[in-house]
Amino acid sequence: MVAATWLSSDAVPGLNVTIFVDGSPVQEHRDGEEVDEGQEVTRWVEAKDGKNFEVRMKATERLHFKGDSILCHVYVDGDSADRPIIGKSTLRNLVSAGRQFPGGLVQQYRFACLETGKLD
Repeated sequence: MVAATWLSSDAVPGLNVTIFVDGSPVQEHRDGEEVDEGQEVTRWVEAKDGKNFEVRMKATERLHFKGDSILCHVYVDGDSADRPIIGKSTLRNLVSAGRQFPGGLVQQYRFACLETGKLD
């Protein structure tokens, strides 16, 4: 399991964020001991070894704009990976599938293969 943190739907009504693997949403789990802080929520999702994943942002008619667009920041492992923009005139679903590099190169997000074992 890995933790995923994003703004709550209460903080940004009309913007829904979901993690997808193999074209399907991954079930989110809430840690009973963790408390959501401020506008952020933390959920745990199952990390499937070696699988690519996507962060999908769904904009609905309820999304309120103070200007012409909303800039979303996607961080993976604490590093900035993508900054998709939702335009007021083009409400749409956004998919962030990997780190963006100059020249249009994309390094897909992928869950690392983890080895587990007993501690001595």
